[in-house]
Amino acid sequence: VSIARLRAGIGAEWSWASSHARIPQVSGVVAELAAAVDHARLSVTLRDADIIFGTKVVHEGALPEGLTSFDLVHVPLSTRVMSQVDERLGATCEIILEVGSQVVARIDEAVDLQPRDLWNLDGDAKHSGRYVHLRGQGSHLRRLLDEEPQHPDRGEILLALADIQRQIDALDALSGSLLAAFVRPNHPAVAVVAREAAQLRGEIAGESSFHTFQLPEQNPEQRRVVADGVEASITAIYEALRGRKIAYSEPPAGWDYAHVGQRIRDHGEVANGGLATCMDSTVLTAAVIEDVGLRPLLVLIPGHIFVGYWRHNPDLSGRDGTPDWYPRRAIVDDVSVVSNLVEAGYLGVIETTALTVAKDRSADDARFEALRGRLASGMSDDDVTLIDVAAARRLGVSPLPAVIERADGNTEIFEYRVDAPAAVTFVHSDAPEAAIRER
Repeated sequence: VSIARLRAGIGAEWSWASSHARIPQVSGVVAELAAAVDHARLSVTLRDADIIFGTKVVHEGALPEGLTSFDLVHVPLSTRVMSQVDERLGATCEIILEVGSQVVARIDEAVDLQPRDLWNLDGDAKHSGRYVHLRGQGSHLRRLLDEEPQHPDRGEILLALADIQRQIDALDALSGSLLAAFVRPNHPAVAVVAREAAQLRGEIAGESSFHTFQLPEQNPEQRRVVADGVEASITAIYEALRGRKIAYSEPPAGWDYAHVGQRIRDHGEVANGGLATCMDSTVLTAAVIEDVGLRPLLVLIPGHIFVGYWRHNPDLSGRDGTPDWYPRRAIVDDVSVVSNLVEAGYLGVIETTALTVAKDRSADDARFEALRGRLASGMSDDDVTLIDVAAARRLGVSPLPAVIERADGNTEIFEYRVDAPAAVTFVHSDAPEAAIRER
């Protein structure tokens, strides 16, 4: 093959959370050949020297003469390798076109790989290949209209621009809901807290099982019973965590990435009496709420985050004569909608920093602080965002694997499985992946 070319849009920042949600990092891949070939192999690999973070074979087989487009490419990142990435790394995205054993074209582009525990406030999806591709398409179409306002295809161009904007809006929503990936009900520490909460629930409400959402809600009395049951469960979870003597902490130096991200502590480190920011305590509490079968929300206001929860079963919303109250979306940022959900009794909130040893407040006091203090402040600023964890799961934002660094230097990884125990993997301290920590 005398002439072969490649071009592609490559996301500048790659993260485990984004990859785990199957967000494409590469887009607009185009291979150009001067002559047809019977067998070619096109692959995308993220690597740092001899360490391969992930790879994807985009095409293997015949390729025709001329241009062939492959559009969006998602490169799954290795769980074993990403479990060792505890600092931001520089890596290279390699796109290689091979014919036989010969490399006939390649792209090597430097990218940033985020630490495994970093949540990007600015949105991982905004750095993805798909986002780059959409913005490029939009810019091209807008230039056509700028150069020729009465373009003969103006109607079709405007429709295409509207569709591109809808896709960008969907990516923006996915960006925000990626925080749900850090809510890890698969973490073994979460199961321990849930068992403690079950015992406390028995003492509080006379029933130690978490089965409230299995109850009917066809009349006001049944709905009251469900709401009371949810509140008893939330109190038990809160008190179980409060009893673990967690200490509040501001994010340490180096944990804020230019005000667009925050690193999130391991659930086990926090639950075992460690330090916790409002973010750490919120995602841990949400993980326990999710583990016992209830529906947590992450409530963001300027400079703060705390936990929300549905007081009624969203799956029954609008069924069998029940009110149709459930928003059915992962992100709710309309303050009037949030206000209505609270006033109608569907949304409950509780302040998670109140369970730390510095505050040590009761569950009722924590609810009051969240509702009358935090949420009211966000509403007055017209700035409240709810992330519905269950709705985010439906978008593909599954829990990231839980990574536990053991005292013997080995790493234990717990991967989430639906309705099944977590899959457990070990990375030994002498494994090739462990060398990442020494870089």
